[in-house]
Amino acid sequence: NAQCTHTATCCEVDDACNDGDDLCTLEACIAETCETTYTLAPTCCESAPHTGTFEPTAPLWTTPASELDCLWHISALQAKSGAHALHYGDPVSGSYDCGQSAGAVTSPPFEIPGGTHTSLQASLWMDVGSGTTQDMLSLWILTAKGDHELWRKTSAYEMEQWHTLTLNLGAFGGQNVQLSWRFDTITSIANDGAGIFVD
Repeated sequence: NAQCTHTATCCEVDDACNDGDDLCTLEACIAETCETTYTLAPTCCESAPHTGTFEPTAPLWTTPASELDCLWHISALQAKSGAHALHYGDPVSGSYDCGQSAGAVTSPPFEIPGGTHTSLQASLWMDVGSGTTQDMLSLWILTAKGDHELWRKTSAYEMEQWHTLTLNLGAFGGQNVQLSWRFDTITSIANDGAGIFVD
């Protein structure tokens, strides 16, 4: 199979992201960054080495013990695919109105193949503050050499709609890694939204 390549690019319109490959990739300008969805059509990108899901039978993501009402958990309140998604919030109320709170959730370990282009694709829905000084959400990759931030929420993302994140993991080829979503409200003010959903 052929291998797809992609470089993140700043943009203002979808046309600025077009890589000329309409068979293997679909491009869009999201939050001023080109995001590429790989179609995985025959003769295109290699199959994904690791597929994560948040259905109850899937391998468990782990969270540190917490006495807070708001935490990362599997929820059926909303999902992009399947019936469940990862949710940060109060499992009872469905919001993240728990005062000031913070939490992290970490994937099971998996290996990124060396010598190939590997990307991560995730669906993200947010109903939190849109600024950059509160309700801070980020995605990290954990390796034997340390933790590296892959993505951070910016004010360019619209709330209450699904976004597709596509991130290049090629720099971590040949390594055993974990992914970690981290959220911190920073304050206890205006935390009455539905929180974060990842699928």
